[in-house]
Amino acid sequence: MIANMAGPSRGHRKFLIASAITLLLLIYACNSRGLFVGDNPFWDKISRPSSPSKSSSAKDVGESIFPDDYRYVSDDQKDCETFLGASYLTAAAAKQADYCEASSPSKFHCFLAPRRGGEYKSDPTCLAQGVLYDPNPIESHRTLSESDAATPSEAPKPFSLQCTLRNFTNEMLLHPERKDSLADVPPVDKMDVYWFDTGLGQQMKEWEFDGQREQKCNSTDDGWILLVRREGNTNVWHKLMEPWQAMHSLDIMQMARNPATGTPWLSKRDAADVRVVFEDDRQEVYDRWWTMVTGNAPIRRSDLQPGTCFKNVILPMAGSSSPFWSALLETNYHDPCQTRFLLDTFIRRLFRFLNIAPRPAGDIHEDPTITIIDRKKTRRIIDMDSKRQALERAYPRSQINIVDFATITIEDQVRLMQATDVLVGHHGAGITNILYLPPDAAVVEIFPPFFSMRGFRSIARMRGLTHFAAPSIWPEEYNHTVHGTPLPDGWQRPQTDRTWQTDEVVYMTDEDFLGYIDGAVRNQKNKKHD
Repeated sequence: MIANMAGPSRGHRKFLIASAITLLLLIYACNSRGLFVGDNPFWDKISRPSSPSKSSSAKDVGESIFPDDYRYVSDDQKDCETFLGASYLTAAAAKQADYCEASSPSKFHCFLAPRRGGEYKSDPTCLAQGVLYDPNPIESHRTLSESDAATPSEAPKPFSLQCTLRNFTNEMLLHPERKDSLADVPPVDKMDVYWFDTGLGQQMKEWEFDGQREQKCNSTDDGWILLVRREGNTNVWHKLMEPWQAMHSLDIMQMARNPATGTPWLSKRDAADVRVVFEDDRQEVYDRWWTMVTGNAPIRRSDLQPGTCFKNVILPMAGSSSPFWSALLETNYHDPCQTRFLLDTFIRRLFRFLNIAPRPAGDIHEDPTITIIDRKKTRRIIDMDSKRQALERAYPRSQINIVDFATITIEDQVRLMQATDVLVGHHGAGITNILYLPPDAAVVEIFPPFFSMRGFRSIARMRGLTHFAAPSIWPEEYNHTVHGTPLPDGWQRPQTDRTWQTDEVVYMTDEDFLGYIDGAVRNQKNKKHD
């Protein structure tokens, strides 16, 4: 049958040939105008198959292909990323400055983290190389008579560097092209002093920079030390910020590249050998947690051998330089911070150090566990016994913990928080414990009757917590509401919060107290039905 099939007629063949010629001419004309091939990206993609070696995958697709609306970031989120995201560390690693003239035998090199305030808008971490430690320099090198004794401002200092400091102001005048790189670099004599006499500005009062001074070393130490000036207070929020910022300082030095070698200033191996040295001899609540910073237990400056020359001395950022301080003290309203980069990293490190497994997200309590911070000296919640009984009647199947946190260790506080669904407490250091709550828990933060700050709200939201702000009332209002006592003639609510830290009693009616907690409990019960 196939052999008997007739071929196309001669007229039909002529038509096909003419059509083919016409189509070829049309393609040529269009291509010469860039309509198809070459200038037209779409035609390129469908007419030129990609080489296997250049094939793309989802991970190769950059953000540049997205329309602008997908790349929009609000000013609030930019601020959040700058101070609480990865950019906080990368910016500090990139912003470096040598402080000594190139001819100086010693070196002083700083890394500048972004800062919201201050003249120079930067917080330095510094590395001093070639440091002589001599706590009694006068007695060690010469005997002074009364007539030639040095005045306090001229007295030799315990730390010294053979370093001639650069004059950044003159350099910017002589070399305008250096202004951008030096504008935010604080001179040594203008480094800031932070709360409770901490920070490099305070530490530098004990450091001498003299490129001509001869160093007489009794011994040398080629290792690394982290020299820490701690705040002289017992506030756990203040104290927690100190090892946290010290870790950031070491992180920055491991990220930053030494221009002379192309390698990190602090290798991973060297970081594990760093010894934390406290400048004080105090015993403090977080002493053991400082081991988390480098893996080594801290020692004291008084343990250092006088006359030792240290090859590497790291001066970390002060605890009160922490960007989480500004998050705590803010008074404005803004978008919730969407990055948890620094916060989550710290929590992971802490739980690993304490050998605590984070509570799984699926571990949801049918009857939420309620923990109340029961202060005993100041800010005691009035009539707590009555409030406890009311809670037990309202939530008979819930575990209710009323705990004086001063009576348990900080490690036990972390473990208690992991078992807690609703945390209740007055604004203050005790609310630091929200850092250890499981994400999606709730916190009821009781505030003074008048309070301008937003407290731990922003940090709670970064942790994925539901935050309830519960304002207390003035004693006159409480007595009027609960006991029917008339308000004093002409009495008006004070517009100040000056005494909230020392107030002995916090006034809140049982109805308000239970109302805020009920909102938090219902929020937790809702997790069962998400």
